[in-house]
Amino acid sequence: MFYIDQSSTEFLLAKQAHYRNLRYVIKKKLKGPKFTDPHPAGLTQRISQVTGVTSTVAAFFNDETNLKNVLIGTPD
Repeated sequence: MFYIDQSSTEFLLAKQAHYRNLRYVIKKKLKGPKFTDPHPAGLTQRISQVTGVTSTVAAFFNDETNLKNVLIGTPD
C-alpha cells in the first residue's frame, strides 16, 4: 500500500483543484444556464443541465458546506 501525505502541498493543491472543478460541473448540471461562473480551468466544454433531480437533492448540493463535505471531506 502507498502512503499519501495528506499535509503535503501537492496533495492540498490537488484537493482544492478537484473541488473547484467538480463544484463547477455539479453546479452547472443542477442550474444550467443560470450558473454563470467561469470554469476554473478556463475550459469551454458545454455541460448540459440534468432534469429529474428532486428539489431535496438539488438543495443539498447547492449548499456549499454539503458539497464540500461530499467532494473533499473525510469519510467519517
